[in-house]
Amino acid sequence: MGNWWQNCPETLQQIAMKYCIRQLTTFVHYYTETWSDDVDLKGLVMPSNICDAIFGEVLHKKIYPRAASHSMDKISDMVDVFVEMFADPEKTHLRKVHFLYLPISGSTLKDAMVHKLTELTLPAPHRGSIYGKNFIEIINEHGQNLRRLKMLDVRQIFSPHFDSTFTRRSNGNEAVFGRDYILKCPQLCQLSLHCFTSEYSHLMEPLFRNLDKLTHIDLSHSSPVCIENLDCLQKLTGLISLVLYDVEMKMEQAFKMIGGCKKLRHLDVSKPRPDSELSALLVEKINSTNMQELLKNLPDLVSLDISGTHLAGHFKGNVEDDRDGSQKLTDALFTKKMCYTAALSPPEGAGDAPLSECQFPGLEGRMFEFLGLLDCPHNACSRKNIPAIKVTGSANEQQIMTAVQVYSERPKMLHSALNHLFENAQNGEIKDLKTALLAVLDALERNFEHDNVQLAGSASLFFILKELLENEDMPIKLKRRVLSTLLDVISYQATENTTLRNVLLVICQFKIPDDVLFMYNRMVKFLVKVVLKENQQPQLSHFGIILLNALACSVTYQQKLILGKRGAIKKMLSLIRFGVIRSSYDELMEPMWSTLWNATDETEYNCTQFVDNHGLDYFKKSVERFSDKANLMRNMMGLLGNVSEVKNLRHHLMTAPLIEIFRDLLKSPSDGIEVSYNACGVLAHIMSDGPIAWHHLPIPGRNVVLEDMKVAIRQWNIDSQRNINYRSFGPILCLLSCYHTPEVQHWAVWALANLTKVYPGKYCKLLLKEGGPGRLEEIISDPRPYDDIKELANSVVDRCKEAELDPKDSIDDSTGTITYSEHIPGLDGDNDDSNDET
Repeated sequence: MGNWWQNCPETLQQIAMKYCIRQLTTFVHYYTETWSDDVDLKGLVMPSNICDAIFGEVLHKKIYPRAASHSMDKISDMVDVFVEMFADPEKTHLRKVHFLYLPISGSTLKDAMVHKLTELTLPAPHRGSIYGKNFIEIINEHGQNLRRLKMLDVRQIFSPHFDSTFTRRSNGNEAVFGRDYILKCPQLCQLSLHCFTSEYSHLMEPLFRNLDKLTHIDLSHSSPVCIENLDCLQKLTGLISLVLYDVEMKMEQAFKMIGGCKKLRHLDVSKPRPDSELSALLVEKINSTNMQELLKNLPDLVSLDISGTHLAGHFKGNVEDDRDGSQKLTDALFTKKMCYTAALSPPEGAGDAPLSECQFPGLEGRMFEFLGLLDCPHNACSRKNIPAIKVTGSANEQQIMTAVQVYSERPKMLHSALNHLFENAQNGEIKDLKTALLAVLDALERNFEHDNVQLAGSASLFFILKELLENEDMPIKLKRRVLSTLLDVISYQATENTTLRNVLLVICQFKIPDDVLFMYNRMVKFLVKVVLKENQQPQLSHFGIILLNALACSVTYQQKLILGKRGAIKKMLSLIRFGVIRSSYDELMEPMWSTLWNATDETEYNCTQFVDNHGLDYFKKSVERFSDKANLMRNMMGLLGNVSEVKNLRHHLMTAPLIEIFRDLLKSPSDGIEVSYNACGVLAHIMSDGPIAWHHLPIPGRNVVLEDMKVAIRQWNIDSQRNINYRSFGPILCLLSCYHTPEVQHWAVWALANLTKVYPGKYCKLLLKEGGPGRLEEIISDPRPYDDIKELANSVVDRCKEAELDPKDSIDDSTGTITYSEHIPGLDGDNDDSNDET
């Protein structure tokens, strides 16, 4: 499939900026998580490229995700506090500010505008947010350098200025606000005014007056009445792009107005797909004569978007389902079968050769660089000889991919394009998987709030990545972008279970935990707070537990500590409690205890969390009710083994009921020797504290238990295969010095003998590294241990000597932890019916 073009390291500046964004205290004074204190920069001066990047990232990656759990007033306060840090244009230099969905006040806008911005985006209303009353005044006062201005909802900005009490006041020859001008932005080139309503239609002429440098206008989602008052656009001699997306208008009248904009190169009159067939029937149809007249008046037009409309007409001839992605444009062009235009001349030598029949009424004689045909009726995008180089539609992969890329900021049209992409991906019909992946990521990142986009995008991502990860070594940088985006999706879509399921399925395709170590803390928080919340769907809970279990394997002490600090131990025990109360054994019980086993390995804090949150009570009840479940018993005893290694917690295990359970399990044949082995290990650690620690427990007697341990150890097969993985022999080696209780040494030496015999390549070298042979030789030379112990110790020392002489054997350096299986069931997602992702 070729090389990944993104397979390159980040620059030092990008790395430094990411760190600063994660740790704002590196450059912010008195920063707190509450965003409520006065803050300022630490006397720093930052250039515009760094300021713009930090400004945008903090607003939309740190503040905006909090919108789901905070009031808009609180979010507005956070924005105010942050933007205030950039209030001094002598120290900071902002050029491009995009507030998008964040609520802002007049003071916030002023703090940004004093930088003489070149680009500004004002937000759409969000959950009833209220904006300042002087936005236009602020823009006019500081907008002399503004080149791009985008207002996502004109109503929120115009209403304070042009309410029913507004009157125009004139002082002599001075220009009057509202009559002679509205915006004072002499350098403005691109202006987007969304949701322009009829009550402000009379402002059209003064709005565009004196904006002589305007080249691009976008009036998406505006009222039809406003469009009828757009004759003033014909005075803008430099206008080359006009967007009237999702505007209900009388096409014939609109075409007359648009035809007066003689220099237009791009025209967009597209609409989202109708919600019903009835709506589609009510769409106004326009005859080919109107279209021909329009194109005649626009000789420079090379880009036309008529998606979702009837403007492509109804052609009764054959259509071509060009699934291979090629529209044969080049061949058609050079064999004189295509329509030509003044902007795209025919090839040299074409002469007056006759053209093939044009299948788009009204477009005869034209050739476009771009033509939008997505969701046009009558199979418009499947017709032959489409007169364009790039086309949006659903007839083939190329059209669909173009649609996803072009409509990345139009949720309704993007949703339609992603649904088509999903169908192709599900059927394995996508050839350019890399382009598809990047297009979907961009779509997701631009539309976190739109449920349908996230649903269709995450479903498409599952099938795209499934094939990519199987066949290619994806760059780490791109993996991290995918995983970060998925967690961003869930920060906005936490209540959408189908999207959540899709995200979990995608995450399960990565190597866990290796691929997510860069955001380990965030991943654990996501799983505990979102996936394992109360009353969650069982399937989603299962995914969460499987992933948490994987995150607890092969990680460092600090990362295991995060599991405990983030509440994973408490969450597991809470879920186990419900199962115990119901006396119901489901598919979640085994992986939950396995997660606890892995998370508590050599991590005292997590062991303490287990004990403090009634874990021993749930253990006793689980043994009582589910003792016939071999895997469950193995996992629980492995966990109790971890707890027994913590000296401060061992007294919790020294109760008559628990000791009796351990004694009974010494005889258990469950899962080979694993349950018996772990029960004996728990008792060995308890016994290592000496007879004095047993004084409060007269029944059963200590010597009786020791004899039971000896009998059990002698019955184990030294060649037993193991479902266990030690990353350190530290806890076992500590027991070798327990000369006051030889049975403790017996268990420890047997464990070493078994592991070094069955897995010599790994464990002999590990034991040598940790100084084990020297400790064993001390046992051999000491008279106190009995013969069984010395015989086992001798066998281990001999194997270690052989390993020293064999250079082929090497230690597996993976920082593994005790786990019940090399493969964690459920991570591959292979058994899931994924056909209903969308």
